[in-house]
Amino acid sequence: MLVALSAGLIFQAAEFLKDKTAGGKGFRSAYVQNNAELNAAGVGQPSNPLAKEAPIFIPNPEGGFFQMQMTGVDQRTGQLQNLTTGSINPDTGKPYASRSQIEAFNNWKVRKANIDKAAAAMGDEIKTKRSEIESERKSGLEELSGNARKAYATETRTMQDQAEAMIRLKANQRYLPKEESQDPKPSLMGSYQKLKEQTSEFTGNLEQSLGDINNTFSESFRMQPPEKKSPEVSFLPVGAASETPTSAAAANQTPVPVFSASDSNMPYSMAVRSIYNMVNA
Repeated sequence: MLVALSAGLIFQAAEFLKDKTAGGKGFRSAYVQNNAELNAAGVGQPSNPLAKEAPIFIPNPEGGFFQMQMTGVDQRTGQLQNLTTGSINPDTGKPYASRSQIEAFNNWKVRKANIDKAAAAMGDEIKTKRSEIESERKSGLEELSGNARKAYATETRTMQDQAEAMIRLKANQRYLPKEESQDPKPSLMGSYQKLKEQTSEFTGNLEQSLGDINNTFSESFRMQPPEKKSPEVSFLPVGAASETPTSAAAANQTPVPVFSASDSNMPYSMAVRSIYNMVNA
């Protein structure tokens, strides 16, 4: 049981790696189909993708071909060797490969080039999209620190991964067999936009919170001069302000002004207040 489970996991890992290497399940399917059409014509795919010749298989008398490469003398070298689509039969002076085999190999190269081009375009689109998302969120990341910064960075990578998954799905879809073709899942289609909206809301709330915290600290630490309450001073009555006492010793003596003790704005009151404040300072 354990051995079977381990073998199953190894197989799944191998299949995943093959899909990943090819650019996705759709691209892998396209490469496999392209090779199958070439093999059906009795030609094997070359070990070097840029090779100008491909190995040719041994014809099966009952039809088709054995998956074994033909051997013979190549007129170009005069030696016994594995034969390719470019090998020349010294007895006839013509290629060992049939016209249909040569045509099949040429078609295989064209199809492969188209698949490679589509895969490269997908890769460029993914790279551009991930860069755009990182640039859009860079300013928000620089304003954070600690756990908030880590969470923001994780959310950014999630948005990038979701956007990449959508691009890969769209690019691979055209190469999948019709029975496997399916529309993108709603959760996948809406995830990137949803994350983008959540991020915008998060950024707005964060800015508001930071503003509230800043205002609170500003109010708490704002230095203001202490308020001093004016002491209450009581005055002894000195008579009505309207009376002007005179000295009996001299009839022509100059009148002496008298100030009201009940008026705190009078000079006497102001002087007493100043002296009181100086003593109690």
